[in-house]
Amino acid sequence: MVLSFGDGGTSTSRNPTHSYSASGQETVSLTVTDSNSKTSTTTQTVQVNSVTPSPTPTPTATPAPVLDHFTVTASGGGNIGPQTVNTAFSITITAIDQNGNPYTSYTGTNGLTVSSGSINPTTTTGGFTNGVWTGSVTLSQAGTSISISTSGGGKNGQSNTFTVNSYKLVFTAAGAPQTIAVNQISGAITVQSQTGSGSAHNPGGSGISVTLTSSSIGGTFYSNSGGTTAITQITIAAGSSSSAGFYYKDTVQGTPTLTATATTTGYTPAQTTFTITGPNDVQNGGFESSSSVWSQGGSSGGGDAHNHSQDVPAHSGSYVGEVDSTSITGNGAQFASLTQTLSPAVLVSSIPNQAGTLTAWIYNNGPAKNGYYAVEITLSAVSGGTTYTLHYYYHSSTLTVPSDTATDKYIDMGPLPNALPVGQWTSLSRNLYNDWTSKGLSSAYSISTIQLRSDGYITSGNIQGQEIYFDDVSLQYTS
Repeated sequence: MVLSFGDGGTSTSRNPTHSYSASGQETVSLTVTDSNSKTSTTTQTVQVNSVTPSPTPTPTATPAPVLDHFTVTASGGGNIGPQTVNTAFSITITAIDQNGNPYTSYTGTNGLTVSSGSINPTTTTGGFTNGVWTGSVTLSQAGTSISISTSGGGKNGQSNTFTVNSYKLVFTAAGAPQTIAVNQISGAITVQSQTGSGSAHNPGGSGISVTLTSSSIGGTFYSNSGGTTAITQITIAAGSSSSAGFYYKDTVQGTPTLTATATTTGYTPAQTTFTITGPNDVQNGGFESSSSVWSQGGSSGGGDAHNHSQDVPAHSGSYVGEVDSTSITGNGAQFASLTQTLSPAVLVSSIPNQAGTLTAWIYNNGPAKNGYYAVEITLSAVSGGTTYTLHYYYHSSTLTVPSDTATDKYIDMGPLPNALPVGQWTSLSRNLYNDWTSKGLSSAYSISTIQLRSDGYITSGNIQGQEIYFDDVSLQYTS
């Protein structure tokens, strides 16, 4: 078999393919020869059409960044807040490209204008660095809906609108900032009314009321140094006065921001930062076993409890009541425990995430006998008439933590040899709010009971435990 394609090309394949070099008509013939050398030929005319190949796409070049506009913000970013006439404040101008990204190549000098009055300086002295300029400006005229505009490199930008006040409140240097301990009354703090240039200003008329706020949930303002009269406002009286004083106390360590805001318009608020040192005040708690401490015995034939005199390191805790040691008799699974009912009960939602802790002091007197022991710290809470319990479970490596049920939730704290070193007191603390919510328990639950207990496990009629001494367990938080 020979297939002739008409352009001089041939093939003896059963399923040949062929490419023509030019379009037009071609006569294709097929010749077949049998075993007796007899031949037969058939022909057919085919139309050859040209095919235009698809062009190779030309890559599109990414346009180089170019300056598109400027943003005008507060120096720390965000909107510019209320300002005061003739009082310098910082702004930041950023060059932005056509893609909305900082245009770091811009190094020019921009002009500055304000929508009302005048601004000083009128240009961005010093030029831009990496497309950013930060500097101080002063405005000459009070008003509302004030904005700052800038232009340079043929592009423009404008800030948000803000208020420029005629006067300002300031914390005087003599009273702020201060560093005080938790629950310590501060020294006298003074808020003064000033003009934009910093001169004392008497408000006239009937004076001005100033509202006092703190960013701390434990902050309280007082009118007297003894801290007996709490206040939320002070008054800068009319007449010859330009200032008013107060005192401050905080139950939470940290760096709260204190703010003084006039209740009338025309005054820029004052802010200062205090430093509060020392442990947080305990607003509600658990229990502490004074000189008596509990132990879980390890003697054969039954359990016993001893009044040990191990000294607990100095620590802050809540002393709500004493639980004396008592005997545990008989065989079986025994436990020694301390239990305290909280009155009133504590809502989980009232416990701040950062301040709520559950702390227990436990003394591990020696290795477990036969390797069986467990210590639990439990919280019982009531919601809708149902009691729910959160268990913090310390255990020997030979025991496993029970599985959660509908009303009992367990947190595996790990083997005691790691958590509680032998021969010393150990403080065990947990973030109560996080643990409670991690188990899917609502913040509306009311914590009613705290319990600390040590379990003994029975082998051949004997308690196989270890001596664990309890000092206290306390729920510490700041409301």
